[in-house]
Amino acid sequence: MFAALTTLCAITAASAVAGLLVERRTRSWLGHYRFLALLSGIGLPFVLLLCLFRVMDVANFPWNQARLAPLFGLRYGYSLYYLPQQGPVTGTLLGPLAYLAYFPSLIAHMPLPALLIGSGTASFYFFAPVVWIFLSGSFHRHEGRAVGVFLLVIFILGTIGSAPLDYSAFAIHADAPALGLAACACAILVCGNSASGRYSVLRLVLSSFFAVLALYTKQSTVFVVPAIACFLWTVDGLRPAVQFIVSSAVVFLITSTVFSWMFGAQALLFGLYSYPSHHGFGTGYMQFPHRTIGSALRAIFQASYALWGYSEVLLILIALCYILGFHVRPDRISVRGWLQENRWSIFHFVAVAGLPASALFAAKVGGDTNHFSLFVYFGFIGLLLAGGRLILQQNGVVKAVIAAAVTVLAVLIPSAVVNAHAATVTRLFGASDTEKVYEYDKRHPGEIYFSFFPLPVLMAEGRLYHFEYALFDRELGGARVGNEHFFHYIPPKMEYVERNHASSPITEYLPDFSCPVQILGLEDLDIYEKCTNRCALN
Repeated sequence: MFAALTTLCAITAASAVAGLLVERRTRSWLGHYRFLALLSGIGLPFVLLLCLFRVMDVANFPWNQARLAPLFGLRYGYSLYYLPQQGPVTGTLLGPLAYLAYFPSLIAHMPLPALLIGSGTASFYFFAPVVWIFLSGSFHRHEGRAVGVFLLVIFILGTIGSAPLDYSAFAIHADAPALGLAACACAILVCGNSASGRYSVLRLVLSSFFAVLALYTKQSTVFVVPAIACFLWTVDGLRPAVQFIVSSAVVFLITSTVFSWMFGAQALLFGLYSYPSHHGFGTGYMQFPHRTIGSALRAIFQASYALWGYSEVLLILIALCYILGFHVRPDRISVRGWLQENRWSIFHFVAVAGLPASALFAAKVGGDTNHFSLFVYFGFIGLLLAGGRLILQQNGVVKAVIAAAVTVLAVLIPSAVVNAHAATVTRLFGASDTEKVYEYDKRHPGEIYFSFFPLPVLMAEGRLYHFEYALFDRELGGARVGNEHFFHYIPPKMEYVERNHASSPITEYLPDFSCPVQILGLEDLDIYEKCTNRCALN
């Protein structure tokens, strides 16, 4: 707690100094731009501190280490994808870039540094395109730069205060690189249109390149290419849309060939489609769905209702921006003409296309709030771009828009501060279950089968064992791991088994390990031993 308060005081002082420097350099600006510049100078160090706290919290979410394990498996000679009944089952059912994107973590040789680098890498993928968007074009110089940084501060606060965006930005998962790549595909078309309004072929190819890479990071971004093509067709006509679709198809073919050569076409198809496509819709952790139309519709409705709860304010603000954008124009203009002048609307084309994907993928078994980012991320970026354009180009409403933006900023600050978990992070930093498993397994290799902690065991022993939830995924998809295959990738002389959930598939393979036991230093984990051993001692 003392460290958190000390850091907070230091950042507060830095924010005050930054605010004074900004105030001196902007004395010749109009009052409302000076006000935004002052808020930006004070707010930017503060939000960066909150981001640091979120990165430091990475080890306290055990899923992060599990998602990083397949990448580290490459260091020890394992592959990302295997055919059925081959290799350790680690849950690699996402695109190769979902794992390869975190390659900077490979410089680490202990779990905690690897996780910190991984979370920092995720936040880079998530925020870098947004920084580019809000520091280029109209936001590149002078007053525009102050507006852009102010909008960036709002975006960061909104991210930390929003459960879907916070999950996607700081957790080690496919979300951050997938969303960042898709945002780059859109930003290239927003920031690079020529004076004639036409895109060069090179720019369309670059956009399609990033869109396809997003698809090969997470399959749920499949809507990005059609959404961008629809935008191009609506705004610029059929020709650029066809060029974009053709270039996307070519890039997809080349990318598929490269990844098939790297990991094997059959293994890649099995991991990305064959069994994940049979997961079905349902709710509950490690719960098999009923697979009826009624239960599927119920799960989709629940996910849609949750999505509405996370995005209702965003939707209202987006609608107001469009109404205001049309209203303040002095002359009449067609919808197509308005879109040509406001190419930032491509983000809302993508957001609208992501609405059904958000609900459907969140409703699948294993779906979570991070899937809602498929709408919220692009919708939020588009909203802020719309607000920035109104501030810079519509003098008649600039004060009203700034007042609304400052109100949003004030509303976001409390939730962002609470979600940063500053006190908890500083107290638990370095004392996570992942670190405890790593230290224990170094001293007692192979004694306990840590079914939910593949990364610390891999870094301690150099062996990659089956991941508990991945076994459930395989059974859910109709590709159950056989007994011989299961026993080939667990510690051969284990005395105990750790499992994360009562309905874990581990109980089917190891029914004898059913007596709970307390291990010194691992009291927070659910560990079991053979009941026959306990009976023998008695």
